Amino acid sequence: MELLFDTSPWLTGVILVVYLCAAAEVGFRVGILRAKKTPASARESLSIVQGAMLALLGLLLGFTFAMAGTRYDTRKALVVREANAIGTAALRAELLPEPHRSEVRALLLTYVSRRLAASTGPITEAAFTLLLAESSRIQKALWAHAVTVAVDDKRGAINALFVASINDVIDLHTDRIAVLRDRVPEVILWLLFGFSTLSMGMLGYSHGLGGRRNVLPATIFAILVTSVVLVILDLDRPRHGFIQVSQQALIDVQEQLKQP
Repeated sequence: MELLFDTSPWLTGVILVVYLCAAAEVGFRVGILRAKKTPASARESLSIVQGAMLALLGLLLGFTFAMAGTRYDTRKALVVREANAIGTAALRAELLPEPHRSEVRALLLTYVSRRLAASTGPITEAAFTLLLAESSRIQKALWAHAVTVAVDDKRGAINALFVASINDVIDLHTDRIAVLRDRVPEVILWLLFGFSTLSMGMLGYSHGLGGRRNVLPATIFAILVTSVVLVILDLDRPRHGFIQVSQQALIDVQEQLKQP
């Protein structure tokens, strides 16, 4: 399944259309062979079964689409929350004495750049792992500043606020990584592919029993099913594909941190 996520969306779409059309062709040929042995009453029952299968396929497509869409919405909301947490930490750092103030601001600016690099555009798994390691290193440096200022009881309330904001930054990083790796279960995707194959095969089988190959309707149906499947896969792979979560909130924070 990882190969499917790493393949170009256009190539995946072409392969799925050809595959589904091939399933319809296989069903058509089987229907031709069974046409003389299938009575009219059985063909009527087959139409009912075919309609039920197509309805179930539509239900499965909608259910899977909703799962992928929910994960996309969660990732989008977490970007805004992380940007707010980093912005809050930067504001509270202004209340710290030097050298903590300038050092924390510089660390946060570097941290945002690493978070953007890990979230924008397709990157290799090795590069992604390296960016996560750098983010963790910066988190440790930020926490070291938080521990240092927390020891100073003279500024207890201000220091406590700063410590809480750094803790939020670290927690939201963990939340974003968890959601990034949270995908639609593979068993559901395999069920979707299997059901699509059987539905196309049944459609071709029905045409075979009628003795007429309806290429255009079968091809259009294959393209429609493929289109929905591609959108589901695109929503479910955050670092690939056409549908990407906007990182504008983090970009805005980065611009704010660059200002003197």
